[in-house]
Amino acid sequence: MRGKAVTAFGDWAMCRLESAEVGGGIGHEPTRRFLEEVGVPLRAPFFQFDVEFLDRPVVLGEYASEAAGEWGRLLRIGHSADSESLWLDPESGVVRCFPLGWEKVPSVVNGGVAELVTFLAEIERQRFHKGVPLDELEDDELAYELLEEMTEQLMDLDPAAFEGESPWGGWLDDPLAWGGLEWEWDSEAEEFLKERGIALPAQD
Repeated sequence: MRGKAVTAFGDWAMCRLESAEVGGGIGHEPTRRFLEEVGVPLRAPFFQFDVEFLDRPVVLGEYASEAAGEWGRLLRIGHSADSESLWLDPESGVVRCFPLGWEKVPSVVNGGVAELVTFLAEIERQRFHKGVPLDELEDDELAYELLEEMTEQLMDLDPAAFEGESPWGGWLDDPLAWGGLEWEWDSEAEEFLKERGIALPAQD
């Protein structure tokens, strides 16, 4: 998985957990190991990593007091492209969100961080066809065929990501019509990289 993520985003753009204090608060060992060894991309289609996660993650119980009791332990790992907060369950490794409100049971985004990163890497890789973004292909029929193939592949990789109120169904609902597969560097990401001595590369 690390090779796939690095190929898609570049090793320099993968945010890995180094804080022993934060790592110690993640009881799900496979998740902790994945965050330390592979990491999460700083930016990707549909996703923005919350850089606070590396040093002092936002805890849901402190962020939204009205959240149901057992979910108060969730840690904010990032945001979707439409600014919806995404939360990691440190005990199960499941990534969740709250589309129906804090007081409701959260929906599954992905069954784990590894599955989330796999989704992001596959979308980043497959949003181009022979170097051309899908939404810029002259052949619309081909573009939608490739999008459908990618979506089916993602469903096979993590079926839980398409159940109930999970946001993936909406995110992948004709993203070619609204530029959903596109993403760009923002000032926060640029500042984060600059602090680490990394120059932001030109983006196609």
